Amino acid sequence: MSDHGLCKSADTIRNNKGFSLVELIICVAILAVATVPLYQSMTLSTRTNAKAQSKQNATSLAESVMEEIKASSIEEMKTKYNGTETDAEGKVIPKTFNLGLTDTGFFGASGAETTATTRASTAKSKAGSSDRLLTGDPGALKQPFYVLYKHDAVSTQGEKFDVIATLRSSTYMGAENANASDANSKKIPKIEEIDSLNQAVITTKEFSKYDKAALDYFQQNGASIDAGKKIVSKEITIEKKDSPGAIYDQVSVDCRVIYRDNSTPVHTYQRDIFSGTFGQPTDVEGGTTKVLPLASNIYLFYKKNADIANETITVIDSATKGTHKVYLINQNVGSTLTINGTTVTIKESESGTPVIRFYQNSQLDENGNINDASGKHELITNMTASGSATEGHIYNEEASIRIYDVNVSLVKDGVEYASLHSTKEANDKNE
Repeated sequence: MSDHGLCKSADTIRNNKGFSLVELIICVAILAVATVPLYQSMTLSTRTNAKAQSKQNATSLAESVMEEIKASSIEEMKTKYNGTETDAEGKVIPKTFNLGLTDTGFFGASGAETTATTRASTAKSKAGSSDRLLTGDPGALKQPFYVLYKHDAVSTQGEKFDVIATLRSSTYMGAENANASDANSKKIPKIEEIDSLNQAVITTKEFSKYDKAALDYFQQNGASIDAGKKIVSKEITIEKKDSPGAIYDQVSVDCRVIYRDNSTPVHTYQRDIFSGTFGQPTDVEGGTTKVLPLASNIYLFYKKNADIANETITVIDSATKGTHKVYLINQNVGSTLTINGTTVTIKESESGTPVIRFYQNSQLDENGNINDASGKHELITNMTASGSATEGHIYNEEASIRIYDVNVSLVKDGVEYASLHSTKEANDKNE
């Protein structure tokens, strides 16, 4: 028994001799190979978590900026980020910082839009390290846009980002179909859509009312009738002026027509075809009568008489009250007003120099509109740049209330971390 016990003890001693150096090296190598992927996985996980946290921080900050934009007017944001100044009349107004770029210049052409990081870089070059609400150039679209740039805005977790937020109105205009995509578009109105009690509406029927009578008069007086056309010229003059002595703002609009032949001496035939007085409209709200601003415009639904060689329309607007828009709607769809040199002129006074001249469509811009330098008068027409009339033609107008496409992006070190999209109805003029 004792011998057997001694032998077992010796075997046990020989089996506990430990690892050799080679075995130890092999174990360390195996552990090293196994640890590297684990370390890499931990490092990647740390980076991913950090990036996810940054995205979360950026999203939270973007939501805060979006809420601010939707809750503030354009004027309030200008005051907050640009400060105020005193105008020539001593009134305190928000400062305006111009971006100096048009819609396509800042956002890029359709299909090649700039990235958020590019827009942020452009805005930073204009704003520097200051937080600014920059005003874009409306350009031919007549649709302004705004860019809010905030440098190193701090999130709730203390992380800093550059904020680039844009308010763009051109997104919701220009489509022919009546849905949200053309919310900012204006269309030439139809006769039945116009309030003739407050707007001067002169129709084709009134313009041509005396055409036959003039021809009969010339023939009865032995006038020499042009071989190509029955009447040589027809001059339409529309005069708008203030009504003296009125309690509220009031204007009068009168229209007369003069026909001429080519005899010597020249025979003329003159008639008044329209006369109207337009004052400030009223509205009853809560039992109280409220006087509204005067906004009496002139609507001309015109169709040229093919039997008259030359027709001229002159609008003389010397009124100081109300608005000064003339809507010229050519009823000859698909035709032009260039037949025999048809001319439309708008002047401030009978003898004054024309501030707007419409002649053979040569001065129409790409949207079919002409604006005088002072901005007082505006001629709006369904004529296209090529001169053809288009039914339901969409034109652009300096409306004060628009629907804006709002985008808020947060960037850092050339990377966009968050982007939010929404819409906002805003009043540009704080009216």
